[in-house]
Parts: sequence; structure tokens; C-alpha cells
Amino acid sequence: MYEHLRGRWHRPRRWVRYDGSPEDFLLGSALALPALAALDGPARAAIVALVVVSALYALGRRTLVDAGERVVAVTPESVLAAVPETLIEDLR
Repeated sequence: MYEHLRGRWHRPRRWVRYDGSPEDFLLGSALALPALAALDGPARAAIVALVVVSALYALGRRTLVDAGERVVAVTPESVLAAVPETLIEDLR
């Protein structure tokens, strides 16, 4: 985990390193299995949809950082002045 306030990395202390990591997706999918077995109809469809969204997020999460860097690069300074520096310092 990266701590923006102090500018340093911390070792993971849990099974899931970060939001959108492969183990995050696997854990979520494993927890969805009992619900898929027990439910049907719209509830089952909703669970399947959420697992698909989770997979897409896990696959595309790293590209979101690149997109954030591009957005910050083209955002006027007058707008960036209203954003706390800790949120954008790594994207510059």
C-alpha cells in the first residue's frame, strides 16, 4: 500500500494486497459461489453481473492510473488548485 501523506510504501498485512488485485477478484468470486448456488432468478443474475464488473475492474485497474495521469496533465492549474496536493502529486 502506498501512503501518499508520507510518500512511502507499506508491506501488505492482509491476504488482499489492494483493491482490484487478482486475489481481490478471486476472493470475491469465491464468496459469490454460495450465493450463486442458493439463489436464482434476478438475484443470481445480479451476482453474475457483479462478478463480471469485478473482473473488468481487476483487469483495467492499472490503466486507470495512466488515465488519471493524462487527465491531470490536461487539467488547467486553476482547477488543480482546488484539489489537495496529496491526491495529485503522484499523477504529475
